[in-house]
Order: sequence, then structure tokens, then C-alpha cells
Amino acid sequence: MTIFIIGPGGVGKTTAGTILATRLQYSFIDLDQEFCNQIENIGSYIKNNNYEKYYSKNSELFFKLLKNNKKTNNIFVLSSGFLANHEVKEFYSLHVEAIKKMVYQYYYYLHNQ
Repeated sequence: MTIFIIGPGGVGKTTAGTILATRLQYSFIDLDQEFCNQIENIGSYIKNNNYEKYYSKNSELFFKLLKNNKKTNNIFVLSSGFLANHEVKEFYSLHVEAIKKMVYQYYYYLHNQ
């Protein structure tokens, strides 16, 4: 099962996610941390490219992490603006649908045991 933590920047998503992952003994994935570790510092990336390219690269990383970790229990902290950016509609819709799919799969699993 994957639990997504969504919200604006600076509200404690990473802190809460870390605590929750420890208590549930789940893997912890922070999309911002992964972006910095695997690609580049977010601020630098946006400065060197633009926000739309960052959003696209962040989306690509999101789906890669989701695919590579779907067989484990995860706390997945999403970047601020991940589901609130309507400016890049094609990615926004893909993100919403991916999360809905995970929710529906879990709901189906719970009701068919």
C-alpha cells in the first residue's frame, strides 16, 4: 500500500511522513529529496531551465519511483504544487489519475478479501 502525503511547502509533510513511515515500518519516499539526489537541486534546476521543465522532469521521476516501489508499502511525500498546478494540465491530469488508480486498487483489495 502507498500512502500519499500532499500539501503546500513548509507544512511538515516530510517530518510527518518520516514519523509515519517509522511507526508503520513503511519505506519513505520524498519526491523533493529524490529529485535533488537523482537530478539536481530543485532551485538550481528551475533557474537553469524553467518551472515547466522542472514540473515535467518531476512528473517523470514520480512515475519512475511509483513503478519501482509499487510492490512495497510506502509513505510517499509529494512536492508542493504537485496536484495544484493547473498550468501544466497534461501532467496534472496524469498525476491525479495515477493516485486515483492506487486508491481504487486498495479499495478493491480491502473489499475482496
